[in-house]
Amino acid sequence: MINTHNDEKTKQNHPELGNVFFSNNKKIRALAYALKNKFDYIFFMNGDTILTNAKVIEILVRKKKPISAPLLESSETRHSTFSFKSLDVESDKVLYSLIYDRKKIGCFKVNGVKESFLINLNSPKINEILELNSKEFNDDEGISYLATKIGLSMFVCNRDIYGYVPDSIEDRNQAFLHLRIEHLLKGPDKTYNMPLKISKNIDIDLIPKIKKTKLSFDEIYVINLERRADRRKRIESALDDLGITYKTVKAVDGRLIDEQFLNTLGIKSLPNYKDPYNDRPLNYGEIGCFLSHYFIWQEMVTKNYQKIIILEDDAKFILEFKSILINLIDSIEKSKLSWDLLYLGRKIMKFNEEEWNLDIVPFKSFGLIRPAYSHWTVAYALSLDGAKKLLSNEPLKKLLPVDEYLPIMFDRQPNEYWSSFFPKRNILAYAIHPSIIYPTHYTGEPSHISDTEHTQLLDTTKFESATLNSRTIYDNKEIKNQIHIDL
Repeated sequence: MINTHNDEKTKQNHPELGNVFFSNNKKIRALAYALKNKFDYIFFMNGDTILTNAKVIEILVRKKKPISAPLLESSETRHSTFSFKSLDVESDKVLYSLIYDRKKIGCFKVNGVKESFLINLNSPKINEILELNSKEFNDDEGISYLATKIGLSMFVCNRDIYGYVPDSIEDRNQAFLHLRIEHLLKGPDKTYNMPLKISKNIDIDLIPKIKKTKLSFDEIYVINLERRADRRKRIESALDDLGITYKTVKAVDGRLIDEQFLNTLGIKSLPNYKDPYNDRPLNYGEIGCFLSHYFIWQEMVTKNYQKIIILEDDAKFILEFKSILINLIDSIEKSKLSWDLLYLGRKIMKFNEEEWNLDIVPFKSFGLIRPAYSHWTVAYALSLDGAKKLLSNEPLKKLLPVDEYLPIMFDRQPNEYWSSFFPKRNILAYAIHPSIIYPTHYTGEPSHISDTEHTQLLDTTKFESATLNSRTIYDNKEIKNQIHIDL
């Protein structure tokens, strides 16, 4: 290969070489070398691209296009390997979406290719590239510019699944790690994939080491049912990639609960509790879920932890999760804001009743909000005072689902009858908004399996608290209409 480390000396020794051999653009230099040596094809791939289809080159060669890019997906920004550029920006966006979302299938002519693509070096006019000057362009812009200049068509192909490309953000390392994490969720019908393995051909010393952290918290708990090893492997792999130190705790399995266990803990249902969606009493899955959180609250108080994070094993982290959380926690501490409960992820039930906290400086459009009625316990932070307050009302003696209990404790539960059983409702609650953690699956999606539904119902003739004197029992239909307005 021609040595281009010393351009001036090389120019003297090889006067036959054109400007393209001395481009600052590494891909164009490689292209020039391939043309000079009469290669048939050259395939470019950025180092942080992840290909999951070993036949990508074979497939693209069969397309017989001058330049073809495989459609690669990013995690959140919809960045890919192609671009459109015309005077009709809106039409470009529509066409981009149709191709990216695979609503149109095939190979489509585009204005630019990037990240990873194949060039057919037998294409007519390809040698004209050697006569052009492209020093001023970066790698991908240079290739697309030269191809356009000599009339060489570029295409993106999306019939097959090829792999991933990092999101278009400043920190490419973080974007690459997020790709690895998102891959875990992209199995057939949203099943879990196994973690991507590092090739034996890669020098392990070249891979950046991630410093382990608890993100300034005393502990980060992960709640996992022992029988759900798939979930445990998925979230532990994600946290390992993020460099987050955690403690996995065994969840209380509702399938294994019996009456003796309930009696030992003194568990009683809140009087006349009925699930507003299904018109049923508590089930053992909901009891197990509540106890899984409850025992962590107890451990926090016992160990005198000042602040912790609790994650359920279906927690899905957004792009730049770590930097967003670190910056907002830093802002909270600098402002000396008192808090007991901080939602990292939740289902918003009444957004129009929420207020921004203007004392906390937003970070990348993420700020702090005073939450109204909210569901989910997929991810939240808790202070020591918050844990003590949650325990002080003795919730096991008047039990209801844990994600109904939390809004009671910060006095935003619209069901006044339920709230009336808990006189001390003084939790200081906040939420990061938008959420930085979501569930991996939603009800009704492929591969969604509920670990709380379809378990035994609690026998309320044996395990229900006595109704308080002069307490009005709300009609269940009224309660349903009152609180479950899913915005």
